[in-house]
This record gives sequence, structure tokens and C-alpha cells, in this order.
Amino acid sequence: VTVRGLQAGRRIIDRTLTIAVTDAAESIEIASGGTTVRENEPANTAVATLALRINGSAVSDPTFELVSVSPHANPPLFSVTTEGILVTTRPLDFETDPREHIVTVRGLQAGRRIIDRTLTIAVTDAAESIEIASGGTTVRENEPANTAVATLALRINGSAVSDPTFELVSVSPHANPPLFSVTTEGILVTTRPLDFETDPREHIVTVRGLQ
Repeated sequence: VTVRGLQAGRRIIDRTLTIAVTDAAESIEIASGGTTVRENEPANTAVATLALRINGSAVSDPTFELVSVSPHANPPLFSVTTEGILVTTRPLDFETDPREHIVTVRGLQAGRRIIDRTLTIAVTDAAESIEIASGGTTVRENEPANTAVATLALRINGSAVSDPTFELVSVSPHANPPLFSVTTEGILVTTRPLDFETDPREHIVTVRGLQ
């Protein structure tokens, strides 16, 4: 950089300066939360709150944006608010979804990119169960259709799920229509009177719990 000094508009001297740009320690840090999220949590579950720092000092009024999520999904399974809250976009399933996600976020100051950071987010397993809240696993023959066999409850990590729904997956041996059904509220019922002498004496009934 060459600058000129003047006096009364008359050039006195020029000087050339060499300006060195020094590195700053920019970082995106996890202010709260972490890098794990439990399966089955609803959309917009907060995974982590991010903070943008330069040389250890928090940047005032930073903004954040999502760069990429791997494995790819459309739409992505994670998003980040402009305030830096990393959230899920739908419930994740430990059994069927990828168990690790590589999420890259960008921190900006006044709209200018400061730094990108890549986080590895792990999906953790939850102890899901369908339990018999009342009733049992037997039904007496000759009872009329819609006799309640059992009332089901959906639990995650021991806690009851609020407003669950249920659906029938299968009944074995096969019959058309099936000899059992389940209401959306989780009441397992017969669809007709059963006969101990002529009908199968055991039935394998698979039900699904949903949240």
C-alpha cells in the first residue's frame, strides 16, 4: 500500500507499507445440547445451540445456515435456524434411518461467511414397547364380535406416549377377514365369535404403535 503525504495540497513524500493479514481463531462451538438425538423425537427437536466465536470472543448477532447433510435426504433430516439452533426436520428411526449424520453449518457475521463446521450427529436408540394396559392374551370362545381382548399402551423409555395410535399389521393363521382387529385407540378386539373346536386355538397378532 503506497500512501502520499501532502502539505497545502503539495506532495511532500510517498511511502509504501507492507500490510500483513494475520489469522484469527474462528470457531463454531456448541453452546448447549450436543451431538446426539434420540430416535422418535418430534420434528423441530433441538439437537444443539451454536455460537460463533472469533479469538475466543462471541460474535454479536451472528447468523447461521445449513451447508450440507450426509447421507443425503430430500428434504434434509436436519436444519439450522438463523439463530443457530440445529433441529431435526422429522422423527428419526434408529432401526431404519442412518445412525450417523454429517452436518455442515456455516457461521456468518453481517452476512459474510466466517467459518464452516462439520458436526457428526448420532441417533440413539430408545426402548420402545407396546404393553398390555388391561385385559390379557386369552379370549373365551363364543363371545360376540368386538369383544375386547386387551387394551394396549405405547411406551418409550418407560414413559407413556401421549395420543398414540395403533394399527393391525398381521394375524396368523390367515383368515379373510382377519379374526382380530385393533382400534386406533389400541383396543384389540375379535371380529366374530371364535369356536374352540373348529377355529385355531392360537393366533399370532402383530400390531403397530405410532406417534
